[in-house]
Amino acid sequence: MNRVLLITILLSVLVVSSTSAKPQNQPKHLLGFSLGMSNYNNKDLLASPLTYKGDGLLLEVAYEYQSMKTIQKIQIEFSKTRLTSSVTNLFGDHHIEDIRGRLAYVYYRHVSNTTKNKIVLFLGGQWNTYISKRDLFYSKGTSDLSGELLSSIDAAFLLNFNINGKNYLYYQIAWPIFAVALRPPYASGGSANSVNILTFAKFTRIENAIIYEHALSRIFAVRLKYEFAYYQLSKPRKTQTGLNNFLIQLLYKL
Repeated sequence: MNRVLLITILLSVLVVSSTSAKPQNQPKHLLGFSLGMSNYNNKDLLASPLTYKGDGLLLEVAYEYQSMKTIQKIQIEFSKTRLTSSVTNLFGDHHIEDIRGRLAYVYYRHVSNTTKNKIVLFLGGQWNTYISKRDLFYSKGTSDLSGELLSSIDAAFLLNFNINGKNYLYYQIAWPIFAVALRPPYASGGSANSVNILTFAKFTRIENAIIYEHALSRIFAVRLKYEFAYYQLSKPRKTQTGLNNFLIQLLYKL
């Protein structure tokens, strides 16, 4: 009887231990909601020789899937910003109303890690589509439309630092391999939109981010994120855009 009881207790301990350890290796599904500020700088020589700057509200919704070997993300961003230049005060209503959106799918695969997974390296790629619609308003009430739609296939790099099991630090960077740009009629000087397949000589972009994550509970975490992005189109005339984004994200583990 004692042997049966002892075997039963041992089996129970093994079952409890295995079931409690199993979620560590199971895939994780995360849903994130972000709110922040975007500092935006733009110079489009096809529309104006001036540099326009402004701060706007930034919203982001993200879904993230994590397994032992891969990380996959879907991100949707939206921002609306009023941009001004050095002559805005001189000409009153001279400014730009900018609406921006971004849709991205990111895939990372585990490459290497240090002892106890303190530092983990992932390599992968992303499909990135970015749209910017800029209405340029003049003092007389007239306006011009500018902007671009960019879609690219990018190389991506992710480095994870496990600080203590509840706090994490991430660094990620991406750059384009192949891209297509769609610009409004003014870019081609005619009535049709301008579509260009872009090479490195005509298109430069870099995106990187530093993210700090703190686990609030078993199902909730919070992230603080700083993103810097810069891109430049050289044809038909140079267009430069710089973004500094500051976000706070609430993560829910499904």
